[in-house]
Amino acid sequence: MALRAEAKAGNKGAEARWRYYIIGLMDGIQAVQAPAAAAGTKLHFCMSDTLPMSPKFLDAFIEEAIGRLSAKGVLKSRIDQPMAVLVALELRNAFPCQ
Repeated sequence: MALRAEAKAGNKGAEARWRYYIIGLMDGIQAVQAPAAAAGTKLHFCMSDTLPMSPKFLDAFIEEAIGRLSAKGVLKSRIDQPMAVLVALELRNAFPCQ
């Protein structure tokens, strides 16, 4: 969260590190989903094919999730979780599988 805040504040080094983090997070999410999808087992979340997983999408999704959690008053209790866990939980909430 701190790195994201620095990146959004215009720190060029933080922007680069945040972009690499987002790409790694995106790759990790896809790596977890791919074997389940190939095996036909339950996925963690089910996004529409019209919403491609990309760094830009994931960054915007994180921004929206932070706003949503803040509005619910639960951001402070979840701030200590790793960003990957927070994002995975929010993806599952936003894109539940049927």
